[in-house]
Parts: sequence; C-alpha cells; structure tokens
Amino acid sequence: MIKYQHQNLVNHQSAMRTLLCLRGRAACGFTLIEVMVVVSVLAIIMGLAIPNLQDFVRRNTVSSLANEFNAGITQARSEAITRNTCVSICQSDLTQYDIKVGSVSCVTSGANDWMRGWVIYVTPRCDGSAVFAPADIIKIAQPLSSGYELFGASSSPPRRIMFDSRGLIPGLTSATNLTLTPADASLGDAYRRQICISSSGRVTTRQYLGGECT
Repeated sequence: MIKYQHQNLVNHQSAMRTLLCLRGRAACGFTLIEVMVVVSVLAIIMGLAIPNLQDFVRRNTVSSLANEFNAGITQARSEAITRNTCVSICQSDLTQYDIKVGSVSCVTSGANDWMRGWVIYVTPRCDGSAVFAPADIIKIAQPLSSGYELFGASSSPPRRIMFDSRGLIPGLTSATNLTLTPADASLGDAYRRQICISSSGRVTTRQYLGGECT
C-alpha cells in the first residue's frame, strides 16, 4: 500500500514538472543540444544576412552622396536664375568640419575631388573667378564621405562651374562627365555612379557604364 502511494506521488510530481515546462519553458531551461542548435541556426542566418546588408548600405551611401551633389548643382543654377546674375560652385579647400565664413576658398590645383565639399557664391562679373568676398557666399557644403571620390573623367576636369542668369553654363559645348566611386578599388561598378552636367545646366545621375555623357 505504501509502495503504491509512493509511486502515485512520484507520478504526480513528474506530471507537475511536465505541466510547468509546457506553461513556461524558462521553468525547466534548455538542454545543451537545444542551445547548440539555436546558435547554429542563428549563425547561418547572420551569414546570409550580413553580405546583403553591406550591399544595401553601400548602394544607399553612393546614391545619397550623388543626390547631395546634384542638389548643390541644382541650387547654384536656381540661384543664378533667381538673382538674375552669375553664380558659381567650386570645390572648397576645407579639410575640417569647423567652417568659418571668410576662411574658405576654391581649390584651383592639386587633388580633384568634389567630396571635399563645395562653395556656392555669386560671381557678379560673370568671369568665372575663383575669388569671392564673404558677402557673396550663398552656401558652404561640408566635406562628405572620405570613403568615396567624385572627380571628372576628362583630362581637365572642372573644379569650378559657373551658371549665367539663364541657368546655362557659358563656354560648355558638351556635357561634363563626373564619376562617383568608392575609394576601395576592389568594389565593382555596381557601387559607382556617373553624373552628367549638360551645357543647359541640367544634372542627371546614372549607373556607371563607362564612356562619356551624351
């Protein structure tokens, strides 16, 4: 009789433990094998997701940089039309994010990279001058991502672009061709963009295909 009652008690305790496990897994924990299976599955998922995430970030970055430069060109052209005078945009000589109006100037030689930032300023004489007074400055754009370069593809790429009161670029007979590319040369053309500025002042961006703008 006592043995029978003891067996019932053991069965009851076992049933209670099973019920607790069903109601809340934390009550009885995980086995080592279960933990190893979960970790392995997570490792496989992360291995598949990380390359796709990196690709997404790189494509989004190059698109954002291209759009920001395009906005700068568009603003310079719009200001020229609105003010009914010439307005220029040039590569700035900024090397820091600490911008002080009056201490910035246009780059006229050396490295050619629009990612160093730019200055939009009024050019009253419409002579394409790289010199301006602080009062003529419309906007100073800070240096952009150091992981990308934006340069001209021609033998004499532009460091400065001037728009007249009609929004046209005087003296430009064919489209200006600029290439936005990662500093990491191992990345392919999928992460490069070609920016074309026409003589009418219109700017367009397209996937890099090589060759000149048409």
